[in-house]
Amino acid sequence: MKVIERRNKIRGLGEKPLRAMSVHWPDKFDINTIEKYEYFMNIHPGYLPMGRGTYPIFWSIYLNQTAGVSVHQITPKIDHGPILARSLIPFSENESAGELWSKVFKLEKQMLKETVKKLRFDKSLHLNSYPTEKLGPNRKKIEFENLRDQPDFALLSDSEIQRLILAFTHPKFDLPDWVRNRQR
Repeated sequence: MKVIERRNKIRGLGEKPLRAMSVHWPDKFDINTIEKYEYFMNIHPGYLPMGRGTYPIFWSIYLNQTAGVSVHQITPKIDHGPILARSLIPFSENESAGELWSKVFKLEKQMLKETVKKLRFDKSLHLNSYPTEKLGPNRKKIEFENLRDQPDFALLSDSEIQRLILAFTHPKFDLPDWVRNRQR
């Protein structure tokens, strides 16, 4: 986990860190860790609240939904904290997960720099008023694994199958056998 901290100690206010940021941490944080910081933020490779949960780039491509990057406050409920910043990323219907990931990663670096810079000069973090509780299911890893391991092609249209294949082209995914067989 990459964490950036700034301590009140500099101002003589004690030892509790003011702010921390999680970048691509794969696990849920416990309440003690969350409450350790005044602001505990996450940079998320999905446009919240629609892109909640695991593998948001995969779901954006497969479901033909909004892609982007969000910075949000971490709360006990995954990807449900107040949204501090977010930005959309347009993508084409023929774009692979690897191509979209490159765009997301570039934007994440930019937003991380901007957020850290803003936090260096602001004594308090101003939360934007983006919706957090409406829209967007929290996608679970099991949903991804079911599509990877046993897609029901009889229920999918040709365009859904094509988007599913593109969604599995992320460089960190092992291509399912059924994708390799279709690409021959």
